[in-house]
Amino acid sequence: MQGLASRSTLALRAQPLASSAQIGRIPADAHCLRSLGCEGGLTFQEFTSLSDKERRRRAAEHPRWCKVEYQGNVGWVAGSYLAEDACPPSPMPGSSR
Repeated sequence: MQGLASRSTLALRAQPLASSAQIGRIPADAHCLRSLGCEGGLTFQEFTSLSDKERRRRAAEHPRWCKVEYQGNVGWVAGSYLAEDACPPSPMPGSSR
């Protein structure tokens, strides 16, 4: 995740809308969110052809929302807070890690 203060959380919502019911919270230091797809945001053409100012305006008007699974909970988060990240390997059953 990116763009969140270290002790803050990201709202997990029932639908891809800021006004949708909050169904959970994801800590800023969370890892291993599984992406289930995104919608909204800038198209490639908009990203490559608009000025910075126009891109910011368009992104605010049409924000990107991503459906994620985190620790068994599924919901929608604002895509601007997500970043690619690798999950640390899980310890093998019976290991002492």
